[in-house]
Amino acid sequence: MRTAAALIVASTLMIISPGPSAHAQKITGTPGSPDVTTTIDGRVLPPPAQPFRGQIQRNATQSTLA
Repeated sequence: MRTAAALIVASTLMIISPGPSAHAQKITGTPGSPDVTTTIDGRVLPPPAQPFRGQIQRNATQSTLA
């Protein structure tokens, strides 16, 4: 009986434990340019949000992308 309970607890923990996180991304090109591509690791969907490295100003012409 204890073996069955231990097996149930162990299998439940394996099911609910988080797997390895995937943060590997490859950026090809200059960030902010129209020809830039980002390849993500497809093990986690949806992919994590990309950090915004630009500055937002009042006018679009004054805003920058980094």
